[in-house]
Amino acid sequence: MIKRVLLLLFLMTLLYSCKKREDVIIPDNRVPYYESVTTLQIQSYVIKAFIDISGREPSSAERDTKVQQLKDYGLDSSARVAFVAELQNSFDYRKQFDNIYIAPMFDNIFDSLANVEVINSLNYFRSLAVSNGDSILSSYWAYEVLKMTQVRDASNAYHSGSISLNEYKRRMANNYVYDQINMGVTNFVIACFENYLKRLPTDLELSNSETMSNGQSARVFMRDGSSKNDFLNIISTISGFYEGLVVDSYRHLLNRNPNSVEMNAYTVNLSNGSKNIKDLQRMICSTEEYAGF
Repeated sequence: MIKRVLLLLFLMTLLYSCKKREDVIIPDNRVPYYESVTTLQIQSYVIKAFIDISGREPSSAERDTKVQQLKDYGLDSSARVAFVAELQNSFDYRKQFDNIYIAPMFDNIFDSLANVEVINSLNYFRSLAVSNGDSILSSYWAYEVLKMTQVRDASNAYHSGSISLNEYKRRMANNYVYDQINMGVTNFVIACFENYLKRLPTDLELSNSETMSNGQSARVFMRDGSSKNDFLNIISTISGFYEGLVVDSYRHLLNRNPNSVEMNAYTVNLSNGSKNIKDLQRMICSTEEYAGF
């Protein structure tokens, strides 16, 4: 019994005599945030981003280089943003961008608009009008040639920074081919609402938009106009236009519509110029939802 009491006293003395040990901080000894992510997961992310942003699969060398690059920089969101930014600087990105945001306006025949065949055909019609001495018809075809030339040059102009995305998409709805696809003012207005705003117009919106596009004074989205150009200028600068860009981006990259918080935040960013489409794509592609890890 005495031995047990002595042993207990010894342990208590030892416990209270020991000083509390302080934590030691080792500089630059960060625990990897994504240490459990496998190489296969990173490869899948790289391939997915290449396809979504560049419109093609990477070569084995490209894939392995980007996988190692992401590993070296810790796989965090900033590393992913840098990776996607590199893809956006490639020539492949331009074509993929047009496929996402422009080609659907033409039922995916946009590539043919870059050819000279359409312009040559319109010039032929103009030459016939000149031969027949019809100056009015000749002027009409000359104007259609000018608009199709602007369509042909729009992609290079936008991607080189010469025109805004608003102007780029505006040109896509103001030309002979778009009019032929959507014949009549009613179909034209409905197509613009669907292409720009991702919705159908209300009866009042349709009526007023038709009136304005037909060259008569009307009010659309609380703005006045009296021409087709006025209508296109209005519909390509309202908040709904930027909402449409956010919807296109989310549907392409995440295969879903943005929620209300995402829609509101990114619409404001795009409309006030603090962010552009490239920024939006990088933000989406850097999320864990997109990366899958």
